[in-house]
Amino acid sequence: MRRGWIAFALLVLAACSSQTASPPPAASPATDDFGAPPAGVPLIYAADPHHAGWYIGIDWNGKPRATIKLSKPLTPVQTLLQAPDGSAFVIPPLKVTGGAFLDRLGTPIADPNPPSSRLMWADDSTHVCTLDYSDRQWQLGLETPGTPAVIHPVALDPLIVQSGIIAIDFQSCSAKNDRAVLVYNYFGRATDVYVVRISDGTVLLHQSHPANVLAGITASEDGSLIAEDSSKSSGYLMGPTAPNTTVRRVADAALVAKLDPSYFVVAFSRDDSLALVSTSPLASGAPTNLALVRLADGAVLWHRDSSEEFGGRWVRPDGLDIAYQLGPPTGPGPGPLEIVIVHPDGTATSRRLP
Repeated sequence: MRRGWIAFALLVLAACSSQTASPPPAASPATDDFGAPPAGVPLIYAADPHHAGWYIGIDWNGKPRATIKLSKPLTPVQTLLQAPDGSAFVIPPLKVTGGAFLDRLGTPIADPNPPSSRLMWADDSTHVCTLDYSDRQWQLGLETPGTPAVIHPVALDPLIVQSGIIAIDFQSCSAKNDRAVLVYNYFGRATDVYVVRISDGTVLLHQSHPANVLAGITASEDGSLIAEDSSKSSGYLMGPTAPNTTVRRVADAALVAKLDPSYFVVAFSRDDSLALVSTSPLASGAPTNLALVRLADGAVLWHRDSSEEFGGRWVRPDGLDIAYQLGPPTGPGPGPLEIVIVHPDGTATSRRLP
């Protein structure tokens, strides 16, 4: 999947609903300030549409619990990426703007190493994986914001640089399992998957898939599973597509599940037993239908059709829930947003932000 759709920095509010429930309640009044984040409580952060630079943290039951206020609102092209538990943040740098790490209150952290343009929060919510190219060598790093990074060279295909199209980025960063999953994916070119040991840069697995047969690769948070998403899941009609969306175990490439090729795996649950999938073409500007699938037998535990567009997802760090954002299909002007928290028992909780 293209990096554009994975805008997991698009942050919104949440409240209650089920797959058959009436429309979710509106958000709290625009004047609400929910105070400092409670320590040790995992939160999903949502941009407050009424206050530029404010973000509201909600817990995994859909209750607003905190407000952080950036000293300077982000520009429309900047993103705020939260650690999985919401205890820290990073603003990735762009060509014309610098990046920054922020603490749990949204305050900048003094750091000897400015954030890399290719980075991902680790599954421990403490470290960050980085990927840079310097001195004709790819460098994989692991750092705690505010301290120097530990960097190792990693042997990625040099054609990634020679082609002039450097469309490689993280799909997983697991400090707990010492493993990162990197994917090179660009239309018209082969899709390459690299599983790398973070502690020394060793490539543990390299797979290459023919151009355009896959829409993308989705990795689990711990780097143990990889979903090879058939390009049929993005509505591709110009050539052959993979006959299935396939889930494999990284350790030995063993088959875990064969799913309908129209499914795009959006995220895996923290224990790798469940997958949130798009059951309609996952494409910019298109409405998105989603379902929760149990990988052991392919059973659909929950589903929801929607007239709105997928905007991003979060995986609960201390449970099996998966949250995602919906908003109006791409068009002029803002519109209502909603976060849906899907629970492993086949129910869902949501909050809509008008």
